[in-house]
Amino acid sequence: MGDILHVDINSFFASVEILDNPSLRGLPVVVGGGGKRGVVCSASYEARIYGVRAAMPVFKALQACPKAVLVPVKIDRYRSYHKQFLAVLDRITPFVETVALDEAYLDISHAHSLLGDNLTIGRKISDDLLAETGLKCSIGIAHNKLLAKLASKAAKPKIVNGIIRDTDPVLLISPEAADPFLERHPVAALPGIGGKTVEKLAQIGIKTVADLKMLPLSTLTAKFGRAQGNWVFDLARGMGSSEVTLNQPRKSLGKEETFAVDLVGLDELSPEIDILAEEVYFAAKRAGLLCRSVSLKVKFSNFEVITRSKTKETPFFSFLELKETVHEIVAKLDLKLSVRLCGVQLSNFVSAARDFYTQKSLFEEKNFNDKDMLEEVTLDVKERFGNKSIRYGMKR
Repeated sequence: MGDILHVDINSFFASVEILDNPSLRGLPVVVGGGGKRGVVCSASYEARIYGVRAAMPVFKALQACPKAVLVPVKIDRYRSYHKQFLAVLDRITPFVETVALDEAYLDISHAHSLLGDNLTIGRKISDDLLAETGLKCSIGIAHNKLLAKLASKAAKPKIVNGIIRDTDPVLLISPEAADPFLERHPVAALPGIGGKTVEKLAQIGIKTVADLKMLPLSTLTAKFGRAQGNWVFDLARGMGSSEVTLNQPRKSLGKEETFAVDLVGLDELSPEIDILAEEVYFAAKRAGLLCRSVSLKVKFSNFEVITRSKTKETPFFSFLELKETVHEIVAKLDLKLSVRLCGVQLSNFVSAARDFYTQKSLFEEKNFNDKDMLEEVTLDVKERFGNKSIRYGMKR
């Protein structure tokens, strides 16, 4: 019997928007960026009836579903619900591997004596999450992560002839049922199999996992190379990791923005970069981190992409210090072309424990300077009212 759970919240962003605004219930809700270049981040099942899917351009989603209600992304709200999601999981086991705000693996092999069998634990997670947050999830249970993920997807609500049909939100795949369950899936359903691999397999008549399983290893390695061929061979046999990896320290944090209209020159680009740098700096600070490296990514109107970085021996102790460095990078850019996208990424993190980035006096336990105090107040306001509720002033 499997002891790995994959928990996936259904239509997470859209579900949060509906919880925050119940008048949206039953409507085709699409969460995504505005403008013709925006993409869909999440869609309610009412929108999925019309073929709307995540990563679809917003303009195509609105063509497919003209009555869709387009809602902007509110990442701070989703992070708030994510914390509640983790609180539910942490009561089950400390062996939790989060792979997204709405998705996690759990190893429950040590939880049975207290909480019962696999199905009982799965249903407890589903019930507790719904009771405490209002969110519905789908849960797959199997002996490894590959099968658990496929099982959670199979447990999601289905759209049949334009009607949304709920299913049992918890699906357990026993070792005996693993092969027939896996073999009926299309090749594209296997995690990590991309479009190009699917196309190459289709060229030789391979459409389902059952088809793929018939291919000898030598054929796969000849077509894809030794490493990928072995990997695809194992996937077809349901051979995946059963080890839940506890979350590792974050290595980087970034945000990028595709502009509705290309930006021309430093005067138009600089304020947008300021906003991106501020958001990632305070996101890092919220997580208790300071960075030593900052990178700037720019995509020009001809789709050329460049990245420029700077690393310091000591961390950036304030946003103003980070902002100054970002502007030094920007000043060296050749902006002959207009800019379609830009992004700011932080890396080389160290802990931002208060004792590390503030000075202690001889007579006081803590001694904040004006910049420290300003950042603490700014962070408090952002925590309470959202990232966009307060901004640093822009120099003109």
